Amino acid sequence: MDVFYSLVDSSESLKEKAKLVRDNGLLWSSVADAAVLGAVFAAFYLPCGLLMRDSGLIYAGLVSAAVAVVSKFGLHPTVERTHIRLSDDQLNFIETQMKDKAAEKVNLL
Repeated sequence: MDVFYSLVDSSESLKEKAKLVRDNGLLWSSVADAAVLGAVFAAFYLPCGLLMRDSGLIYAGLVSAAVAVVSKFGLHPTVERTHIRLSDDQLNFIETQMKDKAAEKVNLL
């Protein structure tokens, strides 16, 4: 990781790619949070709404469940694929543009 980050820090192009990876990572973790929180809220609101016969709680539970399902099965795979693609772009850049410098740093370890 030290070699990777030193290469990123030495190249403006890689710094820009790192920003994209970081921003996508924030989105990825937010989607995961939405999936977990949606499931937790659904698990709370739906049973409470059914027991209390409260349509507002039932509706909140259904919306929370929908958020969890869309986040987990719709958004999460897309954001994950994007993260892998962005990371691969960084590695491909290093492989094609900085191969000698990367090998030199690895050999110094």
